[in-house]
Amino acid sequence: MKRLGADIVFLHSEDLPEAHPSYRYSMLLPAQALGARVVRVPSEPDVEAFLAGLEPEGIVVAKPVTNDRAVTVAEAARARGLPVLSWTCDLPVNEAAAFRQRRLLAASDTVIVQTAAMADSLAGTLRAPVEVIEECLEFPPGTVQFAPPEAATRLLWYGGISNFDTLGPMVHQLAGLTRRRLALCLVCAVPPRDLLALRDAGRWPQHIALRVLPYSAGNQLRALEDCDIVLVPSSDEPSKQLKGHNRVSTALNAGRAVIAHPLPPYRELGAYITLATDMAEGMEALLADPAAALARTRQGQAAVIARFGPEAVAAKWRAVIGATLARRG
Repeated sequence: MKRLGADIVFLHSEDLPEAHPSYRYSMLLPAQALGARVVRVPSEPDVEAFLAGLEPEGIVVAKPVTNDRAVTVAEAARARGLPVLSWTCDLPVNEAAAFRQRRLLAASDTVIVQTAAMADSLAGTLRAPVEVIEECLEFPPGTVQFAPPEAATRLLWYGGISNFDTLGPMVHQLAGLTRRRLALCLVCAVPPRDLLALRDAGRWPQHIALRVLPYSAGNQLRALEDCDIVLVPSSDEPSKQLKGHNRVSTALNAGRAVIAHPLPPYRELGAYITLATDMAEGMEALLADPAAALARTRQGQAAVIARFGPEAVAAKWRAVIGATLARRG
């Protein structure tokens, strides 16, 4: 893809940004598509020398996760008159993170978020405009298919520890589908100990075979290829309303049918997936008409590629960066 033109540098301060899915979706992949540099802020940097060495026309600062080094650079860049853009994808998990986020947002000329709900939550609290740029698809499109085998319907759940609170209710719902054989695969960074304790204590539903894989992009991709349905349970808690589209968009891009809790971002994709607060009820509805499920999944794959594909997301970044530079003159 043609370079942005302006020399924009994406900054972060994490040792392994590729280990954070949100960093890949919202920084590494867009920067690659734009031809922009991605630079890690070193420990205890000489901030002025660091910025002078970069010689950027503007910087994009990723949400701070574990330290405030990138925030300090953003504040120094703003003091030097450099345009500063920042992105954030969720609410801070503690007061230290909230303080870092407030500093970063205050130093920003433009704040970028992943959903309209997140933008609404910040509306009126910032001097900077808030722009929505969705998270980028990571994998190539998969083959669209929906033909669950007679032996067992293969289910997939993937997510971070912040989503573990949805696993227990999901399994409780699936436990009622005793007339179906299910094979449930979980892909997660740390083991879901509560579920494993149920299995080890002999209290796991006998009709559900369980497999747990450690999270990696490769494991997630292989699990998508090996499943029939992706489950995205959630709840109506306020913090859940700000979640992004990526768990659903990733599944549709892989060509897999999806059952998802009707959170705001998932409702936007409701024409292509099954929306349900109860995963078992969603499964029954989905399996009742496999041909319709296949058609919707095929349409959904085309829709998410058009909206969340690298080309589409890069175009949004290019427009927002250009508008920010124009405002700063």
